[in-house]
Amino acid sequence: MHGLIRERLEDYLRRAPAGAPVEEHLRVCERCREEVASLEEQARSLRALAPPRAMDPPAGFYARVLERIEAARTPSFWDLFLEPAFAKRLLAASLMLVGLFGGYLAFAEASHVRPAAMPEAVMTAEHPPGLGSNADRDRETMLVSLATYREDR
Repeated sequence: MHGLIRERLEDYLRRAPAGAPVEEHLRVCERCREEVASLEEQARSLRALAPPRAMDPPAGFYARVLERIEAARTPSFWDLFLEPAFAKRLLAASLMLVGLFGGYLAFAEASHVRPAAMPEAVMTAEHPPGLGSNADRDRETMLVSLATYREDR
């Protein structure tokens, strides 16, 4: 196909005024005339396949499709955590649990450990007479003192 026809082919096929040079060239050039005839036949075939009217879906079609998709979707376990009411309750319960454990650790440690019950306090409390003269006897004495220590003295 020659350049003149290629440049103005769309206008010619749409039946827009392509100008006298195109029609004159088609009268003279057999090859271009056959190609344009073939293209016109293809255009007619494509127009025959076109639907008779616009195929727009009815109003609300897309919304209904999305609703069906959401309804058919099975919720996962993790969706539960994304629900705002549950997330707030979980956060409040977690904070209360942290507060309770923290309070227990702070106050329970201080009340259960008494300085008198520590081994250092037992060793410095009362020493039997003669301590320090015999190393073996001192070890046995301290072991017995630690093993038999009672707080109620």
